[in-house]
Amino acid sequence: MKDYIERRAMEIAEYIISTQSTVRQTAKKFGVSKSTVHKDVTERLPKLNPPAANEVKKVLLKNKSERHIRGGKATRLKYKEAYEHEKAQQLLNIAGQKGVIDNIEHKKAQQSAGVKSSKKSERKKATK
Repeated sequence: MKDYIERRAMEIAEYIISTQSTVRQTAKKFGVSKSTVHKDVTERLPKLNPPAANEVKKVLLKNKSERHIRGGKATRLKYKEAYEHEKAQQLLNIAGQKGVIDNIEHKKAQQSAGVKSSKKSERKKATK
């Protein structure tokens, strides 16, 4: 086995043990695939350092037993964020519609009071 692979397997083992991270998180951290991380800790690590391999195995088994809970939380969060985003959009739409209605009502009020708001009438006043 090449030196850098052995080093990587040991670094991955230390990282998983110290952070209790998942294979996916570890792969992202080290810039390798999940398959590489899995192979490093299940095949290569037992040959290099059996006690560390046992510790990593415990962490991975714990993560595996909790993954359905994490998956449910992630799904809940995903839909909660989508719902909140939709509500915010609705409020913005209502506020925008209210602004348009207020603007129309303001123009109607000006017209009924005899105030012209066109630029043409403003230019006539300025030339007088």
